[in-house]
Amino acid sequence: MRSHKWAGKYVVPGGHVELGESLEAALRREVAEETGLTISDVTFVGVQEFIHDPAFWQPRHFIFFDYACRTDTTNVRLNDEAQDYLWVTVEEALRLPVEPYTENAIRVYLAQQAGGRQGPTAQMGATQDVPAVPQSPPPVLRARYVHTNLIARDWQALARFYEMVLGCVRVPPERDLSGPALEAGTGLPGAHLRGVHLRLPGYGDAGPTLEIFTYDDLADKPATAVNRPGFGHLAFSVNDVAAARAAVLAAGGHSVGDVVTVEVRGGGHVTWCYVTDPEGNVLELQSWYG
Repeated sequence: MRSHKWAGKYVVPGGHVELGESLEAALRREVAEETGLTISDVTFVGVQEFIHDPAFWQPRHFIFFDYACRTDTTNVRLNDEAQDYLWVTVEEALRLPVEPYTENAIRVYLAQQAGGRQGPTAQMGATQDVPAVPQSPPPVLRARYVHTNLIARDWQALARFYEMVLGCVRVPPERDLSGPALEAGTGLPGAHLRGVHLRLPGYGDAGPTLEIFTYDDLADKPATAVNRPGFGHLAFSVNDVAAARAAVLAAGGHSVGDVVTVEVRGGGHVTWCYVTDPEGNVLELQSWYG
């Protein structure tokens, strides 16, 4: 499944161990919570350690206990941990953009299968020799993405569009700012702004927001163009691109191009289109599959 917590790359289901919970029980619970699947034939693959790797969206220290398992159904029900999913063979998974720890677990599993070993039953404190995962150099800044700002002619109307059509949720309080600090921060004499933050869908209560503001004095806006340098577009993953496009247009948005499907080498296929919100900001509506 593809997760925003891992920079939009593919991962396997997993999560934390509850107090008093066995590793296998935690595995079964996490898979059920994240995918709705019931698993069987659980075998242990290996252990990996993760220390503040920027591959994850927040600084964390993880100990990964990797398992292989089977399921008797393909009826997946994702929670908010992932944006979409694919059914592929283990070998095909390595041709997808998977995060490095999932890739490492897959390669260890394949090596075990090639050697005819299914892997031991996991025990607390078990260890497994695992090829070292290349460590990325530490970032210059320990940063976390928090919001994207749109400047609107009518911030209330534009906020309602993103709430009603794309499922964004208002995060109080509304902003109404002016004074010397705002003038100094914006470089605009007499600056006065109003607006609101909207929680973007699919990221939970701690996810990034869309900040929609307006100023009393607005600069001229150039014509919409998807190839203008600088800010390009906002992208939303949807189940049905054509239906989402129709909903955007019905709510006052505008068409930029057709709905198309392209193959991304090593990543599957994506169906997508460009539209605009009612104020001409470009949106990409997309849906990935194998």
